[in-house]
Amino acid sequence: MKTKVISVLTQKGGVGKTTTTIHLAASFAKKGSKVLVIDFDSQKNLSLGYKLDEDFPYTVVDFLEQKEGLEFTQKSEHNNVYVLAGSEKLESYKIDRYALKESIKLLEDYFDYVLIDCPPKPLNDELSLGEVAVCASDYVLSPIKDDEYSLAGITSLIPSLLNLKAKHNLDFEYLGFFFNAVLVNSSDFRSYYNDFLSNEFTKNYLLKTFVRQDVNIKKAIKEGKTIFQIDSKSRASKDFKDLVKELKKKMI
Repeated sequence: MKTKVISVLTQKGGVGKTTTTIHLAASFAKKGSKVLVIDFDSQKNLSLGYKLDEDFPYTVVDFLEQKEGLEFTQKSEHNNVYVLAGSEKLESYKIDRYALKESIKLLEDYFDYVLIDCPPKPLNDELSLGEVAVCASDYVLSPIKDDEYSLAGITSLIPSLLNLKAKHNLDFEYLGFFFNAVLVNSSDFRSYYNDFLSNEFTKNYLLKTFVRQDVNIKKAIKEGKTIFQIDSKSRASKDFKDLVKELKKKMI
């Protein structure tokens, strides 16, 4: 199977992007896939979520420069989840548009999936880390929340992705966006979900699966674990499993 590279990308922070990346990796790994997770944000939230040492010797910057001594952290939950540590140097790093893509190519025979946790910044005319990640990807996925700022972000992100794809002749597919940390009975969620579903443009990108709010997710991340380890029968565990099933169908 060809390595599938997926960027988890939003234009707004606080929507569960890093949590999504961690749980997608665990879900793929539970099915026997070998997964690499890349912290591509200078804030290093993914590295913190995985409890990596602050001074981990090999980071994503070393990876971009293709330095020898390639070193990942292997997670104990599943022996086939590996993590590439983030770096604060990314913020000022002068990166080539296809540097990440070229580095990932060197690993194609080793991993089934590569997940990239991107910084929450808009895609604009300036080359950004998010754009570099998209240029390296086969697929892009976006979690959102049912608030005005998240929704404004996704409605501007989709055209930006389509413009980027056309401008640079990229062959990635936008898997779509899904609602995260949902209170099912809230009027905001029902209203926004129905609005997107009735819109001829956005309904094509709205994923059917949504992940319900679960206090155990915060507990899991705080302990460097996943919801599957804390409560495998919880509603969020079920939702993440359903999300992966939906994504796999779209990636065939």
